[in-house]
Amino acid sequence: MIGRAVWYKLVNGLKGDGDMKRILMLLLAACMLFGVAGCAAKRESAESVVSNAIEAVKTYDSAKAREYWGNENLGDESENDISSEALTAMFSGIFYKILGSEESENTATVDVDITNTDMSEVMTDVAAEVFPALLAEAFKPEAERMGDDDTNKLFSDKLLEMLKRPDNPTITNNVKVTLTLQDDAWAIDSGNDDAIDAMLGGISSFADAMSGAFSGNMDLNDGG
Repeated sequence: MIGRAVWYKLVNGLKGDGDMKRILMLLLAACMLFGVAGCAAKRESAESVVSNAIEAVKTYDSAKAREYWGNENLGDESENDISSEALTAMFSGIFYKILGSEESENTATVDVDITNTDMSEVMTDVAAEVFPALLAEAFKPEAERMGDDDTNKLFSDKLLEMLKRPDNPTITNNVKVTLTLQDDAWAIDSGNDDAIDAMLGGISSFADAMSGAFSGNMDLNDGG
């Protein structure tokens, strides 16, 4: 931008040309206004950050998703033993609606409804088909059993097949995403597990429920 002193010199150097002087003064004011506006970049709102974070998961941009949500395993097929195609199918079903937000000096909360395929239903159906095959494998001689890679492929293929069904039920969860101001930018807090579970269609809740059921059964058996 042309320096203010240069503009004043140009304007004051004009003698007897009132119209030109007024025009240059208006230009000077406009340049100063835009210059100040350019220097004070507007902070991205908490709602915008959350929206972009959900979109990163929805489009299976694993690097951005982990950056936004602070979850190193989110969308990482190498950690979940699930194929990228199955993860893409799972995440692409996400729909969301931001209902509102509250921003204070250093913290913010975004109220959002998140809808996805009900993974508890999908996983129940996957288990019903995969477990019998795995049980049959257990009775085979060790040398004939499927290896880990084959087992993971069996699971991923069946999961993908179930996710592609057109009539899968959906589930909507209302979550409150919390953020903290860091370096003058809103950052999603690392403890937003409910939001991550909602984006995953409740798969974490399903896994916890199954774990609890198995643990309960084992306790009963030990007690008997």
